[in-house]
Amino acid sequence: MCKSCRREKAKLWRAKRPDYEKLVYARSKEKTRERHLLRKYGVSLAQYAEMLDQQKGACAICLTPEAKQFKAVLHVDHCHITGEVRGLLCRGCNHMLGVVRDDVKLLHRAVDYLSSRKSRKSSSKNSSALSPKSKKIREAEHA
Repeated sequence: MCKSCRREKAKLWRAKRPDYEKLVYARSKEKTRERHLLRKYGVSLAQYAEMLDQQKGACAICLTPEAKQFKAVLHVDHCHITGEVRGLLCRGCNHMLGVVRDDVKLLHRAVDYLSSRKSRKSSSKNSSALSPKSKKIREAEHA
């Protein structure tokens, strides 16, 4: 059978079984996850677990526990230039670093911006509208 005929036959087979891949991956989620981690970051599930243990089971930046994350997993943070794995981050913190393109100077400017515009009067006025996590952060800032 020629290459194009094999390809066509495979397409027909997949069309008859649209949920096949989903079922296969559902049966072996752990293997699928490890395959993804190894292929993309060179990290095994054992190495992921070790990193998670070193970070006390939470995001390296905001300290939110892995169990409270979307799909109960943290993202593997890595340098896009070298590919070096830096740690595990929640979805929000990982996205934040992506938005600033890992630029430390830009992050410092953002911190300076937030610090310079922080109003003591408005912070005490609006504290009742804050989430418990935000209240905790604010209390730590003023301690």
